[in-house]
Amino acid sequence: MTADRANHDEDRLAEWLAECDNALAAGAPHSSIAMDSTPRDVRPRLERDLECVQLLRAVLEKPRSPLPVPTPRPGSRNDAVEAPLRIGRFEIRRELGQGGFGVVFLAFDPKLDREVALKIPRAEAFLTPALRSRFQHEARIAAALDHPHIVPVYDAGEAGPVCYIASAYCPGLTLAEWLRQRAQPVPCDVAAELVATLAGAVQHAHSRGVLHRDLKPGNIILTPRGEARLSGSGDRNRLEFVPRLTDFGLAKLVDLPPTDQTRTQSVLGTPEYMAPEQAAGRSRYATTSADIYALGVILYELLAGRPPFRGNTAIETLRLVESAEPAPPHQLRAGDVPRDLATICLKCLEKDPAQRYLSAHLLAEDVQRFLAGEPVQARPIGRMERIARWTRRNPALSAASALAAGGIAAALLIAVWFAVAQTDSNERLRKQNRVADERRQEAERRLALNYLDRGVALCQKADVARGLVLMSQAFQSVPEEDAALQLSIRREMGAWSGRVGPLVSVIANGAACLTAGFTPDGRRIAVGNVDARVNIYDAETGEPTGVELRHEDWVNSLAISSDGLTIATGSNDQTSRLWDANTGKLRFSLAHDEPVTVVAFTPQGERLMTATRGGRTRLWNAATGRLEVGCPTLAAPSTPPHSVLRETCSRQPARAKSSRCGMLRRANRSARLSRECVRCIRCASVPTDERSLSEPPIALCCGTG
Repeated sequence: MTADRANHDEDRLAEWLAECDNALAAGAPHSSIAMDSTPRDVRPRLERDLECVQLLRAVLEKPRSPLPVPTPRPGSRNDAVEAPLRIGRFEIRRELGQGGFGVVFLAFDPKLDREVALKIPRAEAFLTPALRSRFQHEARIAAALDHPHIVPVYDAGEAGPVCYIASAYCPGLTLAEWLRQRAQPVPCDVAAELVATLAGAVQHAHSRGVLHRDLKPGNIILTPRGEARLSGSGDRNRLEFVPRLTDFGLAKLVDLPPTDQTRTQSVLGTPEYMAPEQAAGRSRYATTSADIYALGVILYELLAGRPPFRGNTAIETLRLVESAEPAPPHQLRAGDVPRDLATICLKCLEKDPAQRYLSAHLLAEDVQRFLAGEPVQARPIGRMERIARWTRRNPALSAASALAAGGIAAALLIAVWFAVAQTDSNERLRKQNRVADERRQEAERRLALNYLDRGVALCQKADVARGLVLMSQAFQSVPEEDAALQLSIRREMGAWSGRVGPLVSVIANGAACLTAGFTPDGRRIAVGNVDARVNIYDAETGEPTGVELRHEDWVNSLAISSDGLTIATGSNDQTSRLWDANTGKLRFSLAHDEPVTVVAFTPQGERLMTATRGGRTRLWNAATGRLEVGCPTLAAPSTPPHSVLRETCSRQPARAKSSRCGMLRRANRSARLSRECVRCIRCASVPTDERSLSEPPIALCCGTG
């Protein structure tokens, strides 16, 4: 029979057995399951396996109560089963625990008149020949060991289709359960004594050619000393219990060739307690150093309260075991850990098997030296050795780090060289800066004196408002270091400020103002803001009148007709709008292709002129909102306003004749400013008065639009 045919038959047998197991789980009696559909050559094996499944189901479903006895089929190999439930000659009393591979029961052996721990495999072991072979392999290995700190195996065999291992019953907790119950860290001497005892048991197994490969707290039973009956268990007062190794399910004989259990790239054991070579899938090459590593993990957990590596997943834990360095135990323990004991622990946890103890016996001797207060053989790893090991484990990263360090060193050298080379240059720059600061202060002082002299001259000519403005500019221009000049300006401003007209009212506008204008009767003020609103206030009280005009963007300019009934506004939203001044109702919205920056009425209010940011001007009929004249874009946006108006008037001579010339006038009655007219803009004449040239006009009126 070929291998493929054999595997096919095994698969078919597993499928039939699974169907029978489902029928039993549904409540069908054993005798009602038909075998007619199965080939004759596999019926005997299927019947034996089915009886085993029924027996295991009965044991696992009711482990702590009297167990039902399955009815054997005529001629089967399970005729010896009787109440109470038996497996071979052993009477099952109760379940002790379950593992990933088998179930352990407390059973009574009438032949030897004693209680034993009876281990039987799970049901799936009978479906996989490899698992069944592994169970038998464990029995053979454990039976060859005889040590007071290894749980002895009394018997192993088969009861019908059921395999079993009968070992000594050891009442007590496992080391894992004992650690979970403790609220305080394990004393260091107790931890050392426990590991030394376990190391002696492991050395015995190694001397018999057996590797455990799954040493962990869950496989160590702590039997109270009052219940320990093993000869030669020692009399160490530090321990209140007798530790014993058990579960050799993953054990390996050193001298035997690798089997399916130890094939290359297989990962066997518990991730937290695996040696790096096991975590890397090299269990085939595991030696006695793998068990020494596991003893180091147990010692580390006793000292620090947890294994040295524990990730969020098993894969992450294996990666940490293979590549990360363990933290010293004293960093995780509240109390101090003796340095020698920590050194012993870390020597067991070396990544390189050759760097660990050569045998468990040497480990036990070194721990005994620590307990006796003698110098230990293990030596702590120096800082340079740690760096060298990290470099060997991470060659690419270490090379990159070396390059980075070299680059940083070169950069530092270059930086120092530049710093030294630029010292003289920086000193020269500081001198130049001092000279520049002195010149700047002198220039600012001269500018402040110029503003102050002009301001005083204007005040002496009764133009106090503008004089005070120039004095404020002088105060802003004076250098901070010139306190004497600041005091002089303050005195002048204080002396002349009493001659300015009284403050009428203060308007709390609530937003930055861009433009404003009085109605012809002087009773109301319109204010255009950056928040796209035009607010109208009472000029005497400063209170809002309740009329509010709205655009979609900044209001750049506004104008009020001569009769006070219409308000024109220009905005960044590319519209100019005409409003009813009393109700705030929108009359016309005049569309433009650019933001509107200037609006102005003719003196009679029948026409409205608008100008955009690009310099394009338009003339509108204020009564109908119709465009009458649209001027092209001017040559330069910086053209003075009187030139813009002169250009407009020259393009419309007929309309210009019907109205009076445009006038520039300054109006600020409270400041007692001079009221003087300039010549006709159409004639392009400009004012020659010094005060007219020094300050921009306050209001613009154009008789021709």
